[in-house]
Amino acid sequence: MELNLFSRYFSRSPRAAATLIALCLLSACAVKPPRGANIGPRFDDDTYSQLINKYTRHDAKFDGLNQLFDVYATMQTTEVQAAILQKRSDIYEWTPSQAQDERDKMFQNNSTQTRFAVSFFVPNTRLNDLNRKTTMWRFYLDSQGKRYVGTATKRKDKFVDLNAMYPYHTRFYKPYEFTFNVPLSVIESAPAMLTIASAEGVAHLKFAPQTSANH
Repeated sequence: MELNLFSRYFSRSPRAAATLIALCLLSACAVKPPRGANIGPRFDDDTYSQLINKYTRHDAKFDGLNQLFDVYATMQTTEVQAAILQKRSDIYEWTPSQAQDERDKMFQNNSTQTRFAVSFFVPNTRLNDLNRKTTMWRFYLDSQGKRYVGTATKRKDKFVDLNAMYPYHTRFYKPYEFTFNVPLSVIESAPAMLTIASAEGVAHLKFAPQTSANH
């Protein structure tokens, strides 16, 4: 009886029926089914951005009204890497074999290295050369009374890919990866400070220990 009344109502009101169909289609589109193999937790865009922000530090230096440089740095914690791998798995529709290879590579790298994703801006583009041997910039990672000297490589990812992984990254910044030869578990377990220094100024980016890190 209820179904008959429901059918009669919508047969007499095409507009209401069309609205209901549109709402159903929107609801279906709003929930995107997983497309790639499982690696880590899946997040919606807002939650993913919150996670990246949690492990990101930002600093900008000025001389009066003149900006000297601007930097964002995201520590590649176990949690961050798992979320990024899952995001890439869904974007590129990785197979279980591909996903496992990437996960294995992550743990292998983490056993000897700590890495940061860095977006760097300086008005004088000739000074934005952190990856060159002749650069005037120096970068250090301090933790538990020890200092580690890092190396920088310029990332070759397409802008759309970088922006998807690190929402703060814009075309004004040049993307780098900082690598320090110290196991990630050592850095995750204690406070750490990333220092970027030159005659233009110094940025001190402080990171809290990651109590949730599991190794």
